[in-house]
This record gives sequence, structure tokens and C-alpha cells, in this order.
Amino acid sequence: MNKINFSLLIFLILLLTLYFYTLSSSKLSSQQKPSLKISQCIFEIEEAKTDQQKAKGLSGRDKLNKKTGMLFIFHDPGIYTFWMNEMKFNLDFVWILDNKVVDIDENVPPFEGDDITRFSPTSVVDKILEINAGEVGACGIKIGDITY
Repeated sequence: MNKINFSLLIFLILLLTLYFYTLSSSKLSSQQKPSLKISQCIFEIEEAKTDQQKAKGLSGRDKLNKKTGMLFIFHDPGIYTFWMNEMKFNLDFVWILDNKVVDIDENVPPFEGDDITRFSPTSVVDKILEINAGEVGACGIKIGDITY
């Protein structure tokens, strides 16, 4: 095989390798879930954007993996009310406005019987992050923290 054919073969192999590497990288990144960083922790999140997703929330689940959560996103800032309908475990609520933590409710229990406790932030929010109870403290999350 002469030098030109050998060089062309090497070039084609490198080109194909680069193509398949790019293809596999884009597949991996499309499979990754969104994440949100607050304080010293990064949470893998599910986003609740539609009214149906927001109404269901985390209800009915047996557990939530560590460092995961559900992020409720609202187009209009407001005072939104949450309750623990059909929940099986406690949660921490992180209330967010413009990517800044503005309020926190820790260790929110599921309601029992007719005791439907409702939770609202002390000021307007455009997002709420629900995470496992205790993670606010474990991560050192506090009012004023910026989310990324």
C-alpha cells in the first residue's frame, strides 16, 4: 500500500472515530436529567411544568433517592400553596424566586386523616424544590442561597 492510500485510510478511521464519539456523547448527554445546585449540593431533578405534573407531584411514591428532587416551575411569580396529598415520606421545601432561595420549610410530614396542612412561602416564588427531609440541613441550604 502506498503512502497516499495509507494516509487516506488513517484519516478515514480518525474521521469515523470522531463521528461515533460525538454520536455517543450526544446520546449520553440527552439521557442525563437536569440538575440544580444549591449551597454545596447538586440535586438531580424532575421538572413539573404542566398543571397535571404539578398536581401529581411526588404523591404515591414510596421514596425519593438521595440528592434528587422535583422542581415545580411557575411562569408567574406568586404565593403558591402545597400540601402532602398521598405522600408516604417527609420532605423539605425550598422556595425560590429568580434563582434565589427566599423561604424554606423543613421536615414537612404527609397529612393523616382530615388534617390537611397547607404550606405557602412567606413571599412570592417562581419555583419550589421538593427534596428529602433533612437534605436542607445536610447541604447547609439557607435563605439567600443562589441556585444554578
